[in-house]
Amino acid sequence: MEVAEKSPGIHAIWLRYGLSVGFLALTLIRILDNGLFALGWVSDLLMAGTFLVIPPPTEGESWRHCFGRPRTVFGLCLLLAGLGFTIRFDLRHFLGK
Repeated sequence: MEVAEKSPGIHAIWLRYGLSVGFLALTLIRILDNGLFALGWVSDLLMAGTFLVIPPPTEGESWRHCFGRPRTVFGLCLLLAGLGFTIRFDLRHFLGK
């Protein structure tokens, strides 16, 4: 009998780097389109940093230990800051203000 390999899931290395590169490309496009001082690009840059900073959990590691790492805490701060910038600068287009 053959044992199937376990899928790395959402924490695959190509997915983390691919999402980061995608958000960095989106940041560049938004800077070129709206200018540097529009600040809508900051949320995309923070999201790219989030995917680069947060390490994947190791097998058998508890969630408490995973969220106790400084890199994970810093990554979650980047994520919350990115969501804050998204709400501040992007949602105003959809709300009509």
